[in-house]
Amino acid sequence: MLNIKFKTHSKDPSENEIVLHFAQHIAEEHKFDGSIEIIRIEEKESRTPDFYLTGLDALVEIKGITESHEEMSKVSSIKFLNKINEIINNRIGKVEEYILVEILNSTILRNRGPKFKKLIEQIIKDITSGVNFGMIGQYSYRITRNSEFQTEPYVIVSYAGFIYPTVEGLSAEIDQLLTSGVEQLVNYEMVSPKLKILLLNHEYTYLWQEESIVESVKRAIDSNVDIVSKIDYIYIKIKEKIFKIVPIK
Repeated sequence: MLNIKFKTHSKDPSENEIVLHFAQHIAEEHKFDGSIEIIRIEEKESRTPDFYLTGLDALVEIKGITESHEEMSKVSSIKFLNKINEIINNRIGKVEEYILVEILNSTILRNRGPKFKKLIEQIIKDITSGVNFGMIGQYSYRITRNSEFQTEPYVIVSYAGFIYPTVEGLSAEIDQLLTSGVEQLVNYEMVSPKLKILLLNHEYTYLWQEESIVESVKRAIDSNVDIVSKIDYIYIKIKEKIFKIVPIK
């Protein structure tokens, strides 16, 4: 019977939650039904992995996927746009091209109430009618369309000046995570584990569709085959789902 418990915890509660979820997932995947102790590895002068899982004999390093540091400094003011994106995409359904809606002023957007609902209704109306500019109350916006796409097209709403998100752009950010994560796993000498695992935790990116995020990771791996071949597995956690990208060996 599977039994998972912490021997030592991270000071970051979110890390504990992530690794516990992951330990349950990988135990089921490997059909392991024994006892697992989760040990938070003490950080030394040299960079160390995050956790060691007994029973599975696995080192786990967790890396958060976000936009660049510069872009993340803006996120607090635009993060709620995810809600608008999700509602509009669910309402419109499948589209034949990428559609970018750029809000042209810096007025604070309300994330509830009648103004919020009216804004969404007007954007949907303007998208489906094919217009290039729209306005509702104090909000004005520009609508651009792009028929060249790498994955299934969708609608994204942002402030003007926003960098159009691409799989390649996010992949470039993930490159750095792969390099540092693998380095921490292979350079740790306190144990010789059976498994070295890099767990990428999706925190916040402008690309929000699962398939686009997973594709970004795959492209980063393809660009760093020599580096990632030194470990055993790379997984990505997106909300409550965990995907094994590829078994490296």
